[in-house]
Amino acid sequence: MTAHVHLGLVFHQHQPVGNYGFVFDELFAKSYEPLLACLERHPGVKAGLHYSGPLLEWLVECHPEYVERICGLVAGGQVEMLGGGYYEPILPAISEADRLGQLRKMGEAIASMFGEAPSGMWLTERVWEPDLPRSIHESGYSWTLVDDVHFEATGFAAEEIDGWYLTESEGKPLGVFASSTAFRYLVPWGMVDDCIDFLRARGDRRHGGLVVMGDDGEKFGGWPTTFAHCWENGWVDALFSRLEAESTWIETVHLGTWRREHRPESLVYLPATSYMEMGEWSLPPAAQHALRTAKDVLRSSGRDDMVRYLRGGHWRNFVVRYPEVNLLHKRLLLLSEEAHRQGNAAALDHIWRAQCNCAYWHGVFGGVYLEHIRHANFAHMAAADAALFPGRTEPDTRDWDFDGRDEVCLRSAGQVVVVDDDGAIVHWELREAPWHLTHVVARRPEAYHATLAAPAGQEGTQSIHAGVHLKDPEALGHLFEYDRGLRVAAQDTVVLTPEHDYRTERLANVVAAEITGLDASRISMTCREAGATWTKALTLTDMGLLAEYRLAEPGTLYSEWNLSLPEREGGQPPAFEWREDSLTIETGRFRLTAAFTGCSGWHEHVFSASNTEGGVELQPQGWAIVFRAESARAAGHAMTIAWSIAPC
Repeated sequence: MTAHVHLGLVFHQHQPVGNYGFVFDELFAKSYEPLLACLERHPGVKAGLHYSGPLLEWLVECHPEYVERICGLVAGGQVEMLGGGYYEPILPAISEADRLGQLRKMGEAIASMFGEAPSGMWLTERVWEPDLPRSIHESGYSWTLVDDVHFEATGFAAEEIDGWYLTESEGKPLGVFASSTAFRYLVPWGMVDDCIDFLRARGDRRHGGLVVMGDDGEKFGGWPTTFAHCWENGWVDALFSRLEAESTWIETVHLGTWRREHRPESLVYLPATSYMEMGEWSLPPAAQHALRTAKDVLRSSGRDDMVRYLRGGHWRNFVVRYPEVNLLHKRLLLLSEEAHRQGNAAALDHIWRAQCNCAYWHGVFGGVYLEHIRHANFAHMAAADAALFPGRTEPDTRDWDFDGRDEVCLRSAGQVVVVDDDGAIVHWELREAPWHLTHVVARRPEAYHATLAAPAGQEGTQSIHAGVHLKDPEALGHLFEYDRGLRVAAQDTVVLTPEHDYRTERLANVVAAEITGLDASRISMTCREAGATWTKALTLTDMGLLAEYRLAEPGTLYSEWNLSLPEREGGQPPAFEWREDSLTIETGRFRLTAAFTGCSGWHEHVFSASNTEGGVELQPQGWAIVFRAESARAAGHAMTIAWSIAPC
């Protein structure tokens, strides 16, 4: 019997909230426009397209003609549009109300722009949890797609997966398709003949069956080396031409149509998981190495069939691995609850924008280490707080980061601070800007620090998952510079004797802070660290913050303020001007001034050695500003730091 197979192609395009304009422009030129033009050149190839809300908004504003071209392909029956969470959130990480809001917002946008509500949705990073079907069903979608890895975790073999499957949560049904990992790696990294051979083998195994491939559109031209490979050398055109030439036995289909016209293969219940690489990245570095070793042992023993059961970790591990992400995630959960209670649409939109997933995790791409992406998430969180709690409020004491201990939130007309139980400021934000000053990410071990595979410049075209490369030689000198704990503001360290170095002692001991006074604008504390005691008071005004310290015993007190600051015009870094008793920082949005007494200070730029799609490079994380008490010998020494903020 001649092979016969159906192929469902889905291309997902996304740019995060806050990404640079030139990145949108570059990806449009290298990926989005060429891919659409290729579909236009090959009308015999059907495909599904998904564009995230931030990218769709940019396309409407900057390239309305491109949107019209999509409309033409939809009207002609060649393209099927998919919905999803509007601002590309990780759905299991947000509340049920926010899931419904984001999913419906995207469905309504697609229906308005392209004339028909989408029946299917793109699942961000394919992060699946068993309760999702209810949310997706209630939002008006009837199907989604995940990876075959999800199915393998239930005992399926990849080659056995075919058609669509039915799952449910609380009796709310949802169709699920499985994207083929093997075919995803062939497209576009393999030869076109290899792709056709793969489809022929599947068609021989089950006549008329279905192969699904859903993947990032950016990898077709936007990833390193792929523009030449996909477009200048014509790989995608060659594949589409072959699909059209072999259309007697390879039929490209829309997944929504397939679901309507075919019965489900069976009922299935998928575990909490994502695609193969994500499960690995979510683990701590030592566990990542152990997982890779275990897979290598199985493969070397001829047990490739067992590798699929080694799935790695869970996406939510990222909020444990990166406490900065946890601070954002947990506060947004609380703000979201308040926004829904108030029915505050403006606050909800900021919250949904702040849920854009890219700054919440880290793998091949920079993710949490990309400072400009974090700026956007945290700034929208600040804007949401300002919309929900305008003006000064009474102290808001609760467990803001879900660590089992309460933190104190103080709000003035112009600022918000959240003070942790160690006396440090974990959130400091300016409400009018809006701007969040304390989302500096600490330098932490990453698995790739110990496994750099090859220098930059390696020839050939290969997946960004093929190995870890060194893009910036300077990063080598920073690979193993790690911090202990968070890098936040008003973070104190006491050095008791001159032979102890501040950098060595920094955060070596846990500070315990006991609140001794609290009102709407001031919190007073007694702080203790191994062998040292000091008092500390933080006073919040509309556009100022006063920190007052007094040492109870001899020792040298260091107060470290790690700040995330906007660039000046032209991408220039903030300008620091130190004087005998003051520091002025000029940024592109505001001026920070610190008048200080009883101390001196310095600043330094904090970098991490972080992986990107182009390789490991130095990534700026923020600025460390350190104030050092002048008198190291006398008990009772006082130090004050008076911050003021003014527009540029």
